[in-house]
Amino acid sequence: MGEMWSNILNFKTSRGIISLASVHFGSPRLMSLKKLDFR
Repeated sequence: MGEMWSNILNFKTSRGIISLASVHFGSPRLMSLKKLDFR
């Protein structure tokens, strides 16, 4: 159970980092990465 939750948290954290990076840099590559992540 705990492992599953840590996996979910890691996934959300990496999504947050990608969206933060795309806000900072406005890179089209990062934006497409974000779209893939949210699918």
